[in-house]
Amino acid sequence: MSKKLNSSVISKTPINMKNLYLVLACLLIGTSSAFSQLKPNNIPVHAQQQAVNQYNDIPDAQAVRSNDASPVTTLSRGGSANLWEEDFGGGFPNGWVSDDASGINPWKWSTNGSHGNFNDSQGADYDDPISSTTAGNGFLINDPDSANQFTYGQPSGTTYQYLDSYFATTEIDLGASYPSLLLEFEQSFRLNNSVDMIVQVSSDSTNWTDYTVQGNVANNAGSDDPDLVSINITGAVGTSETLFLRIGWSARVYFWMIDDMRIIEGLGNDLAMTDVWHGDINNAFEYQQIPLAQSQEVIIGAACFNQGGTAQPNAVYTYDISDGSGSVDSGTFPADNNSIVSTGADTTWYATGFVPATVGDYTVTVSVASDSTDELLTNNEAESFFKMTDNIYAHDDEDNIELIVYGGDVDGTTTANEFKMGLYYEVTAAANLTAVQVAFGRLTTTTACIIEVFEAGDLDNALVTEVYDILP
Repeated sequence: MSKKLNSSVISKTPINMKNLYLVLACLLIGTSSAFSQLKPNNIPVHAQQQAVNQYNDIPDAQAVRSNDASPVTTLSRGGSANLWEEDFGGGFPNGWVSDDASGINPWKWSTNGSHGNFNDSQGADYDDPISSTTAGNGFLINDPDSANQFTYGQPSGTTYQYLDSYFATTEIDLGASYPSLLLEFEQSFRLNNSVDMIVQVSSDSTNWTDYTVQGNVANNAGSDDPDLVSINITGAVGTSETLFLRIGWSARVYFWMIDDMRIIEGLGNDLAMTDVWHGDINNAFEYQQIPLAQSQEVIIGAACFNQGGTAQPNAVYTYDISDGSGSVDSGTFPADNNSIVSTGADTTWYATGFVPATVGDYTVTVSVASDSTDELLTNNEAESFFKMTDNIYAHDDEDNIELIVYGGDVDGTTTANEFKMGLYYEVTAAANLTAVQVAFGRLTTTTACIIEVFEAGDLDNALVTEVYDILP
């Protein structure tokens, strides 16, 4: 017998928490022998969602993450004079090549958005174009959703194909060599299936350096419109006065629009913070809400990237921890990478010795500097946030969704498959577990879930198992 769940809080008889526990939310999306003691429901996949690789996002800071410092950043349009530019006002540039392996999905010049089945009109009309600076005179678009829809039709889960499609420029002559170069452009896209959106750069059209520009956009989600991208291509170009670009992906659905490309000279000295953590995600976990009884030392992780053209010697991080009323701890620590070369990165972990002792909201602010005078100070600082609570323990960093769980119609039927999601919680002081709170996204079509709680040392025997109906 399942229980009705019309709120996100599931109350249970208190459980003594003596060790590390694993809390599992098990979504019932079909039949499976794994839960043979329960009566499963056959739940159809929503007609307007991708039938293959359906996803749910779990804001778990310790889960699979890809946060290494990257030369790809978002920015405000500005900077130095353009060394090269292309706004596509003259159509698809003469001499450029559209490399479409399938023959049905080329990059093309357009003033319209996607025409695929999953656009706002289900392919009856074109979606809006990119909101780029010069969208009115056209842009480049790749639209695998449209190509697959008009070639293979529905259901996409069994008909859509991965379509490799790239475009390549002619040789770009900068007229001189530069110590630092940035490639910038405006883009708008929607993706699925965790595909990479690839920008390739070469000084000889033979040896290529790859950069990915999808950022942290989740599957089935769309980017900012426009999304402003800046790539430090200094390492790929070196001292060459000329270069080549090749851009594309292998995708089965949705779209990618690009406009207003340019190459500019980068700064000589420009260290940029790329991430900050307030918990040791390598050896333990980072929580966004922590019960005061489980308070632990704040371990700061700081990551930076050298966007400038010269090495940055003796980089140092400065941190401050505040609780809303003022600073409660501060200090400095050296970067592990003593001299950060151009397009190089550093990630350093530091034990602050500070253990929060009061309930409230905390902010960890970290900045980076070196012996050189930084020429752009607006990107030298980053923050991380957490909350000390009376009794709530949570992995719920909504701004950094770092785990995507895939399920879906893998066997071609209208019934999707079960899958589990798990979260670990460290218990440093004896306490009782009295409730589990679970949040489901607005596109959830599942009507039931299972909540199980385990002691981490024994994942074969649940301390509690309950089935709940999910109500609108």
